[in-house]
Amino acid sequence: MTIFQKFLICRKKENMVFFPWKEEYEIGIREVDEQHRELFSLINKLYETMKEGKGRETVHRVLEGFIEHVQLHFQTEEKWMEKYGYPGLLTHRAQHENLTKKVMEMEKNFMDAPPGFSIKLANFLREWLHNHILGSDRRFGEYLDEDRNRADKHRSR
Repeated sequence: MTIFQKFLICRKKENMVFFPWKEEYEIGIREVDEQHRELFSLINKLYETMKEGKGRETVHRVLEGFIEHVQLHFQTEEKWMEKYGYPGLLTHRAQHENLTKKVMEMEKNFMDAPPGFSIKLANFLREWLHNHILGSDRRFGEYLDEDRNRADKHRSR
C-alpha cells in the first residue's frame, strides 16, 4: 500500500473536509470573500475527486476549473486594490503571477505525473491559499479598514 493510499484511508475514516472554510479567512469584501469560498470549494472538489479515484481526466477537468476561477479571482482582487490605491498592489500582483505560473506548469505536467502528484498538488494549493489569504489578503483588508476609519474621522469633524 502506498503512502497516498494510507493517507486517503485515514482521511476517509476521519470523514473530514480537506480544506474547511473558517471565519478568519474573511477579509471584509463580500465579492472577494465569496470567491475565496468558491476556491475552497474547488480545492475540496479536487481532493474529493482524487480520493474517489475518478481518474486523471476527471481530476484534470476539476483542476482546469480551479485555474479559470483563480484567474478571475486574482483580477477581482487587483481591481479592488487599484480602486482604493492599495500601496501593496505590485507585490500582491507578483504573488498572483507566481502562483498562476506554477499552477499552469503543474497542470501542463499533470497527466504524465507520477502517482502521488495529485495529493502534492492539492496540498500545495491549500497551503498557498491559506497563507495568501491570512497574509497578503488580510493586509489589504486591514488597509481598507484603516481607510474607512480615516474617512469616518473626517466625517465626524
